[in-house]
Amino acid sequence: MDQAHARSREQRRQWLAANPERPRAPPPVPSIHGPLRDPWPDGPRTSVDTDFQEACLDTGAFSALVRARPDAALEVLLAVCIEEPQYDDYSWRPMRECGLDHWHAGDAPLYCRGPFLSFLQQAPEHGLSFVLKLINFATRRYAGENGLSVTVGDTSRTWCGDPNVFRWHFDWPLSNGSAIHSSLMALERWLYEQIERGENIDHWITRILAESESLAFAGLLFDVGKRHSIPPNALSAAASVMSGSSENL
Repeated sequence: MDQAHARSREQRRQWLAANPERPRAPPPVPSIHGPLRDPWPDGPRTSVDTDFQEACLDTGAFSALVRARPDAALEVLLAVCIEEPQYDDYSWRPMRECGLDHWHAGDAPLYCRGPFLSFLQQAPEHGLSFVLKLINFATRRYAGENGLSVTVGDTSRTWCGDPNVFRWHFDWPLSNGSAIHSSLMALERWLYEQIERGENIDHWITRILAESESLAFAGLLFDVGKRHSIPPNALSAAASVMSGSSENL
């Protein structure tokens, strides 16, 4: 019996020597990422080159494009501000995101930081379209469909956001939010400049009221109305946020 066990052990030793055990692959790490999302309608298809983003946001080069092709400038500026396509992320994040790319030189936000004020001054229609599109997009990403009913004339509709969004033009802490704050500050400054020159801003206010989907514009118009005379419908829109939904704001 002992000899049989010895032969069995020897046979197994020889087999293991001829057939060494292969190292096992480590178990797969569960991914916190889902599929890659489609590009945002006004965003880039792929990652924007950092040097190109900096040329648009941090130098005077963008003004040349505005003078030559304001329609192209609008598309380019949105593309360098909005994030590239991202993977669905199942991890927990301490701050809600707004769908914008990181702007390396964007802090601290100021009305004169970036090309936003000069865009409004050089090509007002396109510059205002940029601010409206950027803020509406960021608000939807930040707050979803949550918002308040805002009355403009005889029409009521939802402007998305929360108390934080209402104060975005005051630099509320926000992940990758520098372009939001600086563009809203630039819009407010641009409106003040026109008012101080005695120019009529009714057209711009009407556009904001008609195209806004964000409480950020209600907060901005409310502060403009405290310092200068603006159309009554603009003040009523901001006032409807403050009075009709005081429990939320």
